[in-house]
Amino acid sequence: MTTLVKSIRVLVITFFVFSKLVSAQEGTRALQYNAVQHYHKHNAVNTAPQSRATLPFVDDFSTSRVVPDAAKWIGNQVYINSTCPVNPPSIGVATLDGLSGNGTPYNPNGGSSAAQGADTLASQPIDLTVTSADQNVYLSFMYQPRGLCNAPEASDSLILEFTADSVTWDSVWSTPGFGSTVTWDHFKSVILHIDNPIYFTDKFQFRFRNKATVTGNTDHWHIDYVQLDANRTDADTVLNDIAIQYPPESLLKTYREMPWNQFKANPGGETAQEAKIFARNNFTVPQNTTYGYSSVELFSDPDLTISNPPLASFNFDALSSQTLTLAPVDLNAVSDKDSALVQTQYFAFLSGSPDEFPVNDTVTHYQRFGDYFAYDDGSAEAAYYTYGLGSSAALRFHLNVEDTIQGIRVHWTRINGPQSNLLFSLVVWKSLFPEQVLRQQNFLNPEYVDSINGFATYLLDTPIVTTDTFYIGWFQSQNDGMDIGFDRNTNATEHFWFNLGSQWQHSMEQGAPMLRPIVGSADSLINTGLVETRNEPKWNAYPNPAADWVRVNGAPPGSAYEIINALGQTIENGLVEEGNVTLNNLTPGLYWLR
Repeated sequence: MTTLVKSIRVLVITFFVFSKLVSAQEGTRALQYNAVQHYHKHNAVNTAPQSRATLPFVDDFSTSRVVPDAAKWIGNQVYINSTCPVNPPSIGVATLDGLSGNGTPYNPNGGSSAAQGADTLASQPIDLTVTSADQNVYLSFMYQPRGLCNAPEASDSLILEFTADSVTWDSVWSTPGFGSTVTWDHFKSVILHIDNPIYFTDKFQFRFRNKATVTGNTDHWHIDYVQLDANRTDADTVLNDIAIQYPPESLLKTYREMPWNQFKANPGGETAQEAKIFARNNFTVPQNTTYGYSSVELFSDPDLTISNPPLASFNFDALSSQTLTLAPVDLNAVSDKDSALVQTQYFAFLSGSPDEFPVNDTVTHYQRFGDYFAYDDGSAEAAYYTYGLGSSAALRFHLNVEDTIQGIRVHWTRINGPQSNLLFSLVVWKSLFPEQVLRQQNFLNPEYVDSINGFATYLLDTPIVTTDTFYIGWFQSQNDGMDIGFDRNTNATEHFWFNLGSQWQHSMEQGAPMLRPIVGSADSLINTGLVETRNEPKWNAYPNPAADWVRVNGAPPGSAYEIINALGQTIENGLVEEGNVTLNNLTPGLYWLR
């Protein structure tokens, strides 16, 4: 359908019967795919034992990305991330869910919703012959169900197993899911005494498994701080560690990313008021902690520090989390260029001697300035949809200086496979109150881009030169909801509206839809994904909405027309008679006139 409309004008003619919109709604749902894992599908780690690990065996997943450390773990089914957990003990967790290692469902075709075996995280073989059962060998770990993602139900479970020969696995611990009615804002500690002599071989392994609904990205369990060592006690569940908990926030006040020219037009209004470090003291006693950051701009001179405030210190309360603040990064120190890439290293560490896990004391953030605005962080934890024929949604942005809107990038998520057969209109508004449309492009389809971000690009037929505030979004051409990536780590609700057919209202979902307007000159665009172009003659039709007929102005004599329904089916066709098209045979609904 998209190919057919590239060289013609399309008019949406709407007839609404509001009783049909009673069931319209907005909402979010669990993802079926994991775009990051899917992108790494060809980067499989080892699936068989590679070496013998020795004591102590420790991993807090802070140095791994997407897949676990192959020196410690076998397989790549779990997802190493820092966006799904809530209040983790350190940055990075291993997440078990209903997806395979390539980010797709174990059973993408649906079927039984009963819990089935899903992910596995197995240790490399560990040599326990160097110790014995009387040396107090303990395995400990921390876990959290759900976090910011999907809650495991009561029929789901997290399981821990041991083996002495890599063949027979013994279940030693398990816990059921808790469902969405229970909210966990902490990680729970588990410690197990390994005292059975059969396990003291050079082939000892342990593994985590989960049972889940295997048709999508659901039923999440997060694992952190895994420790196996001798000379421990059953009270040894706390790590002596000062750790960074979360990735840093944007250096910007409102957006995650924005164009450099728009930032430079109002740096004071766009720069965050302070730099933040999210840290946790995992000691059982207060600790004197030092923190700070250092920034460079990579496009100009990566060796030139643009911001490096004095180190700060404070007395960190035991077993607590803190947001540590410093003066904002001085972005005015960046040379005047078309774009910029600012690298900032944040650190928080135990003053004096190192703690047990110094690897999680530092985290790096990259602040990009390109050709688009973004509220989202590029990682979808859910899918947003509006349900109902004619429903729409709009996301607000603001320009500091006149600019040209060239297109829109959209991150489509896969719930029940691709939705490329659905139709929507891409809309740019100048205002919602009253509603003022700057551009509407029709007969578009969701497109899926196989990349780590997965943003499809839709270029406007005619770029829009505008100032101040504008909105981007969609107008839905069928009842079925289209699933757009939804970032749970950023709350852009105050900038997000939806309309189910009668009026615009603020979204009730906490997060940010993954929609990004592209601005700037056409020559500077970084084009990826789908590119839509049109070359349209100048004609129009009215009234719109219409009832019994529509008048067509500018159509050449003898012009043919088609009327297309919300499913993309041609239901009427003929010739434009004396400039009119009759609509008597149409039932109330949404149609396109071609």
